[in-house]
Amino acid sequence: MASFETDKLILMDIADAILEIKAEVGTLDFRSLNEYNEDEYSQQAISTQLAQIGTAAAMLSQEFKDEYGTIDWDVLIGLQFAGDDQELELDTHSEWSLIEYDLTEIGQEVLDLSGTVQSQEDLERVSLNEEDLEDLTERQQKEKAAVESQSQDVEDEADQYTEYDRASEEEDDSFIDQRYNNTYIRDASDDSEEDDSEKRDS
Repeated sequence: MASFETDKLILMDIADAILEIKAEVGTLDFRSLNEYNEDEYSQQAISTQLAQIGTAAAMLSQEFKDEYGTIDWDVLIGLQFAGDDQELELDTHSEWSLIEYDLTEIGQEVLDLSGTVQSQEDLERVSLNEEDLEDLTERQQKEKAAVESQSQDVEDEADQYTEYDRASEEEDDSFIDQRYNNTYIRDASDDSEEDDSEKRDS
């Protein structure tokens, strides 16, 4: 799919102009054609925005319009003459119909498409190329190996302390056995000496 970089910028301009019109209409809270007819300043401002939308839409490439053909681009392109079109100047009903009906539906489609395109650009901006992906994979593998090595060191240290504790316990047991044996031997020797002494005395 083509990148449509220029078309995307034009689309953003169209979306901005649509938002300007929606803000203008929303701020003045037009409820009817009569109210719109009574405000010449707003009519002029909105006509200018409509003309900007039409001019921008006419600059879109045919490939872009074909790619996103769900939007009626011809309606938008026709708006470029909004400020000069005699029909629109003499009949504000046509312009009001554009605002109230056509621009409401098509405008929302343009805003939705603009949001989608912007999201795609954000995703492409942070996407990794093949070299970056290889670097990221290598770094992740190194981090994983480091964690595994650290875990193994902890296990080895734990085993070392276990062996040390076991050796200490064996040493303590040996010392106790040695003390017991020495005491037993000494006591037995003392008893033997006492028996010999008694025999001599008798």
